[in-house]
Amino acid sequence: MKIFGAAISLALLIALVSCSDEDTQASSAAGIIQYFEGTVTVNGQAAEIGLEVMDGDDIATGFGSHAEIVFGENRIISVEENTNLVLDAKAKTFNLATGALAVIQSKARFLSGKKAWLVQTPNVAAAVRGTLYYIKVESPDSVYFCLCNGKIHLEGADGGESLDYETAHHKAVRYVRSPEGRVEITEAPMIYHTDEDMEALADAVNVRVDWTKISN
Repeated sequence: MKIFGAAISLALLIALVSCSDEDTQASSAAGIIQYFEGTVTVNGQAAEIGLEVMDGDDIATGFGSHAEIVFGENRIISVEENTNLVLDAKAKTFNLATGALAVIQSKARFLSGKKAWLVQTPNVAAAVRGTLYYIKVESPDSVYFCLCNGKIHLEGADGGESLDYETAHHKAVRYVRSPEGRVEITEAPMIYHTDEDMEALADAVNVRVDWTKISN
């Protein structure tokens, strides 16, 4: 079912909360690999626990594989299977070409539109005001986004329609490109991830998930 009456350009971005100035000044690394399993490479080389992921590094995961990367205090992403991701901490961008990310972003006081992180995907744009979300590039024509807990601002490039919503317990949408080249927002079910998945990721950085309250 089509909702929101949205027609959004294909060149879109997802803006995330930033790390604090102290985090970005503490190290030139974009993040540190805390855990991984299966086939994970950084710039084509096998990953290692404790490896610093630097600006511009290409992170790739194989089938049945994933990596957890910590960004400062109380912030972590899980790079899911069959993902290709490029990070740039200086430019504050994630380029998610394929695959999926699960994200825990705590400490809401660091939220700032002027210091936003950007995640580039084929066809989705959002400014996230929350702590938990999941995003998956299903195909070049479809991107799935679930706000698991928090607030979100969706905004299309090139004057595309914007939307704000919030949730305490998962609200998902899908951005689908039509044969005519228009990107439309449709409702989507909660798939690909579970409460337990997000809670386990949050536990890794000492974040407690309260599904009864909206993080802000």
